Amino acid sequence: MDLESFQKNKEIEKGRNDTQIIDTLSFKMLLAANRMVRAFNDGPGKTFDIPLTDWRCAMVLASSPDSSGEQVSRFLEMDKMAISRGLRGLQKAGLATVKADPTNRRRQLWSLTAKGWTLYDTIVPMVMARDETIFGTMSDEDKSALAAAFERVSPR
Repeated sequence: MDLESFQKNKEIEKGRNDTQIIDTLSFKMLLAANRMVRAFNDGPGKTFDIPLTDWRCAMVLASSPDSSGEQVSRFLEMDKMAISRGLRGLQKAGLATVKADPTNRRRQLWSLTAKGWTLYDTIVPMVMARDETIFGTMSDEDKSALAAAFERVSPR
């Protein structure tokens, strides 16, 4: 689009106000997720110099040691390449180790190292405190309803 057409379109759009997207639950979830991401990046992420994707991978490895990259990707519902970079970042930092799957030599299995577990055990209380800050004003009933709603829209 050339500049003149762009400017004409902007003139037509002046005064327009459409909130249908920002009023959706998806948008509200996005804002909540962004708040949580910012809290991680400004807190533990900065303090321990760990990118969010690496931390997400570490959380999965803590709950499911000996996971493949594909399993981590499916669990987090994230792109395989982003997960691969996250796992390699953990490995480079000495936080995760990789070994060949004895049942499928083409697949690699990832686990946290002792250093990875130490970092995990250090960050978890910070994350739990952040959750309490964000969700502390909600009743237990509301928290349960929200958790159930999240499970329905993103089942494992």
